[in-house]
Amino acid sequence: MTEVGQMSETAADETTAERHKESFRRLMAETHEGNLDVIDELVSEGVVTHGFFGMDATDREGYKEFFANFGAAFGDQEFVVEDLIAEGDTLVVHFSISAVHRGEILGIEPTGKELSWTGTAIDRYEGGKIVEAWLYPNYLAILERLDVLPEGVGVDV
Repeated sequence: MTEVGQMSETAADETTAERHKESFRRLMAETHEGNLDVIDELVSEGVVTHGFFGMDATDREGYKEFFANFGAAFGDQEFVVEDLIAEGDTLVVHFSISAVHRGEILGIEPTGKELSWTGTAIDRYEGGKIVEAWLYPNYLAILERLDVLPEGVGVDV
């Protein structure tokens, strides 16, 4: 039982989850438009990332560097949240992205190709900021669309 004026633990968790969702949506909208300053507000100084196209970060500046490099490699980005789930300090998103390959990434020179792929990301929050992030893009689909896979290797999407 809660006292008057206090939220139940469940209601507080739901409110926190909704704040994480809104924070994530804002982060993706602004970073994919090139506004990296939002990272200072929404990402912890000591953030650690995993699976970020070989550009894992151990601090906020590294996180910004990833988005700068990603933006340089993939122009005309359209990032779509397909599903967004948050519980406690964890947020999981299934996303799709389309872009034009305009710069080097994963050792692959720009091709000018339009491509799209899906992926999953998991973020862990403390104090309202991302402190750890995992990124699982469909690398096989990306490599196939860039025509860098050996013949006979690919994905049926």
